[in-house]
Amino acid sequence: MNHDELNQYLRQYTPKERECLESHFPEAVYRQELKRFHKLDSETYLFESTAFMKPGDKIILHRQDRFNTVYPHKHDYIELCYVWSGKCNQTIEGKEIVTRQGDVCIFDTQAVHSIE
Repeated sequence: MNHDELNQYLRQYTPKERECLESHFPEAVYRQELKRFHKLDSETYLFESTAFMKPGDKIILHRQDRFNTVYPHKHDYIELCYVWSGKCNQTIEGKEIVTRQGDVCIFDTQAVHSIE
């Protein structure tokens, strides 16, 4: 896949993004998704690798859906986040930051973060 093909792929709407854009209550679309994760306290979820990875997988690529808030959460795995275009408002361990095109964040296990 070349740069142009990747750019086109990443800019296409996913089914979840379409559902969110067409919904009168987009927040409800993503709240439904949270039901598959363990809630640690009133604000924080645990995203476990088994929700994303198949047995034997060592690494996966996952495209984050747009148009939604990712609630405070932590993982049992390391996450590398790359901003392909635009910007991303994040809160990492209570500190608000803005990441922009080309920025990379690496989240260690147990680092609580969220995305606006």
